[in-house]
Amino acid sequence: MTTRSHTGFRARLRDGTRSVHDAVEAVFQPFHDDPAAEMGPFLRAQWLALEALARAAAGTQTPEEEAVLAALLAALSEDGAAGRPLGPVPALDPLAVAYVVFGSRLGTLVLTRRATDAGVAPLPAYFDPRDTRQAWQAICARLDEIGPEDPRARQVETDVTVAFSCFLAAARLVREERAGTASQLPRTGETLPDLAPGRGPEQERPEGGFPEDRMNMNA
Repeated sequence: MTTRSHTGFRARLRDGTRSVHDAVEAVFQPFHDDPAAEMGPFLRAQWLALEALARAAAGTQTPEEEAVLAALLAALSEDGAAGRPLGPVPALDPLAVAYVVFGSRLGTLVLTRRATDAGVAPLPAYFDPRDTRQAWQAICARLDEIGPEDPRARQVETDVTVAFSCFLAAARLVREERAGTASQLPRTGETLPDLAPGRGPEQERPEGGFPEDRMNMNA
């Protein structure tokens, strides 16, 4: 039976963070519209956000979660996307970080097809195939083990919102870099948007951006 996956904490988490998730998809739409032209900024934004999440969950992830995140960052560095990081990020629940990182990987095949159809060849190392479906299923099972009254439930929801906001901050910093105005930001890096569960992130939707993966959180 799969009823629990539709009624447990993961469903509540998906609904509770839908607005910030939608904001991430909206801010990164330009890549889907023109992958060839937006590839560099896209990769740069991925590195910024994932590097921040790696710092936020450092020392608390499972070995597989740590290995996948490290491999993605290594691939992005190979693609030339590394550089000035985002500013300080708070420590986040590792399950919240895993939910965002592994959930995003489910959309990579769609991004790969879009980039291939747009004539991007060879594809950057970031797009190398990685089978994370079993890990994603394990993450979903761990989420559904959290009871609705468990204090960790609210913490995970809050931390997922912060994790998504890393991608919003990354898109904003890349826009600044692209416009040549990044020097106006603090030298420590871009600060994260002040978002909280239940607060709409529409004010954080810039007119242009560089996309995060389409996150298939319904899988």
